[in-house]
Amino acid sequence: MFNVHVHLTDLSAIVPNLLANTTVNSPNITKGSTSVGKFDWSTVSDHCSKEYKTYDIVVAADPLYSPQHPAWLVAAIDHVLKQNPGARVVIELPLREAYGPEIAELKVRMEGLDLAVLAEGTESGIEDWEDNHPGNERTQVMCWWAVWQCIPSGISPTKDHALDVAAWCGSE
Repeated sequence: MFNVHVHLTDLSAIVPNLLANTTVNSPNITKGSTSVGKFDWSTVSDHCSKEYKTYDIVVAADPLYSPQHPAWLVAAIDHVLKQNPGARVVIELPLREAYGPEIAELKVRMEGLDLAVLAEGTESGIEDWEDNHPGNERTQVMCWWAVWQCIPSGISPTKDHALDVAAWCGSE
């Protein structure tokens, strides 16, 4: 794939799905490798001491579906992301109206880690929440993505955000 090792994590209940996905996709990985592990954001310090500040890139897909998730996700990122200008965080999430406050909180907390949006945008995705597509009818959902970069201490980012997530989701 990219000639790197990719470590995939999720809650214990989701790990079997990650393992199945890596097995199905293993023929596409011609360079590099993958591993799968458990990671509960609510207990970051309990099981991540060996992973402290070890990752150059952290990717989070559809990570917000509870009021606690912005704080937990940002604490997890803070724990595992290397603190250097080359470090990046990539987040993509559906812009669900019910989670507007969590999305806005996520952005504020990320900026509190001295991370700034390097690039962002929106794209159409397929809603995968069962409650949102009765009878197996899949619907489209607008998704927001952002690439965050570590900002050296004392430097203020000047990039204007291309999308005001709070306004998009109807939050104040």
